[in-house]
Amino acid sequence: MFEVNCRSFLSEFNISKFVVYISLFVFAVTLGLKLDNIFQYNYFLAFLPLWVLEFLVLLGFLTGILSFCCRPPSRTDIQSRNEFLSMVFCFLEHCLLTGFEIFCCYKLEVKGTFVDRQLSWLLMFSPLFLLSFFTMAIAVWAIRHDRSFEFELLFSVNIIQFVFASFKLDGALNWSWMIVFVPTWILFSLCFIGTFYSLTLAIFIGRSPHFANVHRRSHFFSAISHMLLTIPLLCFFIFLADKLDALESPVKRFDEMPFMIVICPLLMFLVASVLMSFGSKSGNTWWFGMRKPFCNFIFESIPCLQQYANISYRFGTEEADAGVPPERRALSRGNSSPFSSRNPEQVQLFRMDDRVNPKLVSPSPFIIESPD
Repeated sequence: MFEVNCRSFLSEFNISKFVVYISLFVFAVTLGLKLDNIFQYNYFLAFLPLWVLEFLVLLGFLTGILSFCCRPPSRTDIQSRNEFLSMVFCFLEHCLLTGFEIFCCYKLEVKGTFVDRQLSWLLMFSPLFLLSFFTMAIAVWAIRHDRSFEFELLFSVNIIQFVFASFKLDGALNWSWMIVFVPTWILFSLCFIGTFYSLTLAIFIGRSPHFANVHRRSHFFSAISHMLLTIPLLCFFIFLADKLDALESPVKRFDEMPFMIVICPLLMFLVASVLMSFGSKSGNTWWFGMRKPFCNFIFESIPCLQQYANISYRFGTEEADAGVPPERRALSRGNSSPFSSRNPEQVQLFRMDDRVNPKLVSPSPFIIESPD
């Protein structure tokens, strides 16, 4: 039997990852349409989803600062203060990332002009170089304070890739893009080793009788999620390297893919990441001054939504009823339930509220009293 509990599903919802992946999805589509010349708009409009994302980060940071100044946590609340410090570090990282986005957008907009020849890509990538070194220090701090550092790890391990890409775009390297992406291929090889290990562990746990079904499903879903994230992203980088090599080739290729086809694996990766944000750990609670997980804040602000979240769906049958015919199963369940003669609405209210209403329970002629 498979059960989907909306309460646990929403309690592990990470709104930060959800907003970031949605913004990257829209940005990939707008940039792909611009590069294929399907729509003629400037690059600042193509980067509009990223500007909206950075504006939300700025607004959430200012609101969190105001909430901290108005009602600061106690000095003994170390976890809350660490979360606030983590929000400050994340805002500084987004500031450097915004600088790179502005430089890159301006460089693409003035492409082919005199200003373009005066500005090198190495200078445009300078915010990313600073961000890489900055995230290394934050990753060390996150490890010491038991914080997640996925964002920091992404930029820390890719500093060599940033250097190769900037030199290649400036013409300092005559390598093909397949060779330029060698640091990325090394990272993907490590990711595939981790994916293979996760899949092997899930198979071993699934065949072992010493683990509960909950642990088996969690390891299996973890292995599947690693595959859904790694394979599409690898296909995207392969398509991108082939596309960039085709653009630099003097011979026109008839099998050259448009950019919208190139980013299709990336869109699949982002869709999978958006879905997985519902099973991730809740993000920083200081954004927008909420001080609590996003779903808890919404349900407390709008109580009428709680009844829609307190629903669970079950698919399949229980192990005890596996060999019982449907008619006999329904009959046995009806005889064992005190609400078999009641209407379905009363039974549904009883299951949702998990409280016994004495008016609904039929009086029993047998009363068992325990001795004093």
